[in-house]
Amino acid sequence: VFWAYMPCILGISYFTSLENLQYYIPAFKALAETPSTAAVWDAMAQSVALQLFIAFVPTFFVLIFYNFFVLKAEAWLQHKIQSWYFYFQVVFILLVTAIGSSLMKTAEELAKHPSQIFALLA
Repeated sequence: VFWAYMPCILGISYFTSLENLQYYIPAFKALAETPSTAAVWDAMAQSVALQLFIAFVPTFFVLIFYNFFVLKAEAWLQHKIQSWYFYFQVVFILLVTAIGSSLMKTAEELAKHPSQIFALLA
């Protein structure tokens, strides 16, 4: 799940963009011609698709734990899902958002001003 998350997010972002959809599906050309409709589509479609994908992450964990681990009780499954989903959210929701788009720029800023790490994570 950790390795498949970013390629899926990039794919969702690419395929829900109205600019790209109009090339693959001709019906979207009319939507792309109206700027207000295109702005609403790009704002809503990507966030809805990303929210749906994030909502299915615990289900993916269930499938992985059922098929690849021996669990003696359902409570162990719930515990494993809860702990792994916590790590998933810490890495992809908190840390990736805090680091932003440039890892090297963030590392350089933290090297110059180490006390800024708390402001970055806040």
